[in-house]
Amino acid sequence: MIGGTTLCVAAYYTVRNYLMPDGRWLDSIVLIVFYLIYMLEYIIAFRISFPKLLYIFMVVQAYSNIINVTAKYIDVKLFPGDVNVMAAVPYSCMILGMMLVTLPFLYRLFEKRIQPAMDGLGDRSFWLLCITPVLFLIINVFYSWFYIENLNDDRIFSIYILVLLTGLLTYFVTFRAVLDSSMKVRLEDDMRNMEHQLSLQAANYRHLTDNIEGIKTARHDMRHHLTVIMGYAEAKDTEGLKKYLADYLKSLPDDNEQSVCLNYAVDTIVRHYLSRARRAGAEIDVKIVLPQSVGIPDMELCIVFGNLFENAACSIEKQRAGHKFIHARCSAAQGKMILTLDNSTDSKEKSEPGVGQTSVKGVAERHGGCVRFEQEGDIYKSSVLLFIAQKQ
Repeated sequence: MIGGTTLCVAAYYTVRNYLMPDGRWLDSIVLIVFYLIYMLEYIIAFRISFPKLLYIFMVVQAYSNIINVTAKYIDVKLFPGDVNVMAAVPYSCMILGMMLVTLPFLYRLFEKRIQPAMDGLGDRSFWLLCITPVLFLIINVFYSWFYIENLNDDRIFSIYILVLLTGLLTYFVTFRAVLDSSMKVRLEDDMRNMEHQLSLQAANYRHLTDNIEGIKTARHDMRHHLTVIMGYAEAKDTEGLKKYLADYLKSLPDDNEQSVCLNYAVDTIVRHYLSRARRAGAEIDVKIVLPQSVGIPDMELCIVFGNLFENAACSIEKQRAGHKFIHARCSAAQGKMILTLDNSTDSKEKSEPGVGQTSVKGVAERHGGCVRFEQEGDIYKSSVLLFIAQKQ
């Protein structure tokens, strides 16, 4: 499509040169029309958001202008008779030659710099980045008409090239600054996530240490219980043995540490925070259906489940009145994972999203999903949608 439109541009200049040699005033208007056609073709061909597409279009347009203006300047110097001919053969050949030499560098720029930024920067950043290119495009459209009227003036050519180069360099300076800022924010988010992961690991380590100490104590107590049981058995005191065993069974704690899912990382973190919620008097109703391998990195699953269940447990520990509960459902099927979690709260204040919720939102965005946090009366509702990449 772009190639076909370019042929139409060449055809226009050819027809205009022969039929309307004094109609250069029309070139700027026609040029804007062709720019709009090019932009429409970009929208049809490339499936990215409009601000990102606009920025790419502006970069290519600025590059093309430099090629076109330089080629026409050389054409006029080598072939003075082409001064009034915009579709001259030498001019077109010089454009093609300069493009063949410079396009590999442009391709490398897109591949190494701009393409990674498409994933690293949001639409808002690209809207801001587009301000400078749009201003330079407006300057270029009006200045190009003035330049065409004075093709033999070296000073005007020098100023025009300087304007175009300044615009192109400004694009990349601002682009680099925004990209560096975005990378800094991402690194800070990664650091916060890492710190949160370390705190979760520390909590799990304490939980494991408590279990080990509990096992040691139980083993020590078991020796005493076996000694007593052996004494009843040797004395053939069946009634005494039955009574002792019945009392012993009553003294054992309920087994509340049942596994919540097959994924070890999620199971460990969720059980840790559910244990805290139970100790605070919460009713637990949790059903998590996750396989051992979900298709999402365990580190990111820990960020999602750890933050949401930690917030729920903390909310319940702070709750002073009312029914305490945690209700959660999670499943992974048909290429997506959905988690919903409701917990009780007696806080009426609507707080801004914290670091934990921001981290969860970041994970959701990386997997093409979304999050939602809202409070309805005494219930705080959290929901997360993640899309699971299909294995090729």
